[in-house]
Amino acid sequence: MQSLIVGEMSDIWIPELIILIFLLLSFLRFFFKGLRFLDGILWLPLISFVLLVCLFPAYGFRLECIPLLVFSFITFVISIPRLVQSKDSDDIGHGVSFVPTIIGLIFLIITVIPLFIFAPKIPLILQTESVENRMIHDKSAGNNYFLRIYRPSIGENEQKPIILLAPPEAGSVYACDRVCSELRDQGFFVVTYSRHGLDSPCAGAGRKHHVSAVKISRMWQAFRKGTEKKKANDWGQYLEAERQKDMEFLLPLICRNLDENGTTLISGLRSGRPELPVFLAGYGAAGSAAVFLFEQPGFSARHANVLGIAAIECWLWQSYLEDVSSRRLEPRWLPQPEIPVLYLVSDRALDLTNQQVLKKQNPYRAILDTFNNSRRHSVLAAFEGAGPFAYNDFSLTHPLYTVLFPGQIKKKPKINLADATGYIGNYFISLLEKTADAEPAEFYERAGAELLIPEKRVISARVIAE
Repeated sequence: MQSLIVGEMSDIWIPELIILIFLLLSFLRFFFKGLRFLDGILWLPLISFVLLVCLFPAYGFRLECIPLLVFSFITFVISIPRLVQSKDSDDIGHGVSFVPTIIGLIFLIITVIPLFIFAPKIPLILQTESVENRMIHDKSAGNNYFLRIYRPSIGENEQKPIILLAPPEAGSVYACDRVCSELRDQGFFVVTYSRHGLDSPCAGAGRKHHVSAVKISRMWQAFRKGTEKKKANDWGQYLEAERQKDMEFLLPLICRNLDENGTTLISGLRSGRPELPVFLAGYGAAGSAAVFLFEQPGFSARHANVLGIAAIECWLWQSYLEDVSSRRLEPRWLPQPEIPVLYLVSDRALDLTNQQVLKKQNPYRAILDTFNNSRRHSVLAAFEGAGPFAYNDFSLTHPLYTVLFPGQIKKKPKINLADATGYIGNYFISLLEKTADAEPAEFYERAGAELLIPEKRVISARVIAE
């Protein structure tokens, strides 16, 4: 993965370099007399501003671009009088002086520094190698799902387990593309998706589909205050309910490997029955949705080949009820899923000094209480130094997010995406091995003797697990 990142670095810097050159030219005209009388150079700050605006739909919301965005706009506003003057006079170089030029260059350097320090380590472009795209339609709800199927290497008459990975709503498949490819390389078929009208951006029909600014704001409120404020919690519960609808529609199709029309969904894998082992992985609201679904009576029985869940950075917003006396939100309804769950959280949920769960209240208290009261074998794990964005592609595509939302350990954590995905894959593999050892006849009758169990990976990062 490291070699791939190095090979892609040069493509990432091109837009930033073009913007920097344009802004530099607009200030360097003081030092080069021939540039002072080129009226077109006065438009470069505006062109730079437009290019920076275009970076957002292309690369997602990049906070590190904001200072330069503001600077380029102010520079353009300041140059408007000279633009007006250029229509009436040939002396457009009038007014160019040393002190404003130096001040402008200093501010340019200051605003450019974060842009390059926190530039994406990989381009925000979805991978295409060994990836199949499908579109399926839920007629009852009217939802369109754009599926991405990551295919591992597989021999003739061989079968491999499947992971249905539900992405975070903010970022969608662009926030888990590398996660899916890492799990595929470990030996799983991985199916992820984006849903039109819910995910932002939804990747379908060859382009990105964004949701409204209002929905983005609601996602942000749920993320920041969903365990504290009633309105933000309502937004979170809405997202969890929508993700439950997704899984209720998609999971039966994945388990049978048949699409909504009854044709094979994942080519090369057996369809119908017996059914291959399936695992669920979900970020945020999707992780919560999976946990709540497998608490419902009869749901796990109807999906007997789903062996486990990885709930990644979820908060179980539906667990919170408002206390009448204090008006505070408290986790009162703790789900009891009928299958094993890996709760992968930021290290802020744990006391790293005493190697135990923190007793004080924190945004993860519903997860902690649910884990402590679990009737099934489950794992609560955190990578040392991991913040809420350490387990998805944002650590590579939006490095500033991991700095603004760090883990409990403030120093730079020695973790990488391969470790995070490897830990999830290892958990699923351990469930496969335990099921095969405990009920070999029933397991292989249901999964098939040709099923290949992937190999576990070595994890170099330090992981605290309960």
